[in-house]
Amino acid sequence: MDAERLAAWLDSYRVGLRDSLEVAAEQGFALAQTDTVRGELNPHEFSESARRHLRKFVNGLGLRIDALAADFPGAGLADPADAERRVEHFRDLLRLCRDLQVPRALVTLTGFDSPRTGRLAEELLGVVAEPVAPEKVREAERLLIQRTRRPATVQVRKVAGEEELAALRERLRQPAPPPPAPAPDLAAMQLLVLERVQGPIRELWPAELGELKGYEFGYTEAGAVLRLSYASPRPLDEAARGVLERAFRSRLKLPDLKFAYEWQKKSAPQQPR
Repeated sequence: MDAERLAAWLDSYRVGLRDSLEVAAEQGFALAQTDTVRGELNPHEFSESARRHLRKFVNGLGLRIDALAADFPGAGLADPADAERRVEHFRDLLRLCRDLQVPRALVTLTGFDSPRTGRLAEELLGVVAEPVAPEKVREAERLLIQRTRRPATVQVRKVAGEEELAALRERLRQPAPPPPAPAPDLAAMQLLVLERVQGPIRELWPAELGELKGYEFGYTEAGAVLRLSYASPRPLDEAARGVLERAFRSRLKLPDLKFAYEWQKKSAPQQPR
């Protein structure tokens, strides 16, 4: 690969398409590349007649358009909000390349590390591109370093055909799967549950049974469990527990609620003489 194989990026001249082609030819470039997302070469608007005239104009300058790009902003093709329209643009770009006898089409595809775009980017990469031989990439890097005298890294992808893009576009039309449910915030859930049960617990606990020292509400493999800690001269008998538990289950609307008790012995108050 020699220096004459480098292509002029027409958009860098910041003039019209024909003027930029003339400047590239004057500077000694044999190849040129340009973007089709912005500027005059939008494939949706570039007519058949304009394509014929451009091909003749480029040949007259002794130039060859080496590649046309779809230089989308952001994540490129992998932007979920605009992926279908961008794939359609890329299909039209391939037709434009065919009409202008351009051998390569380039497209922006990033966002592989983003939770929002990573999955779509990986799928798109498998559809529209395959890696170029590493030795060709290294050769291009050496040439750029030699020409610019600056560090350079080249990433090159070979574009697939229209059939793969048509199939991809159909897949993009399908509704996206719902996002996975976020992991439950256990601390927040516990706080909500406690706010729900603390009122009924304090209201339903009969003072004559003893002093309610504390309570915990939680879940186990067996279901919801309410733990009650109380202090009284003697532990609750089975009948008292039954009445209390039925009241709690009814008030909290938890028919399968389980109970655990922690009793602390408390001396009975002395009767006045």
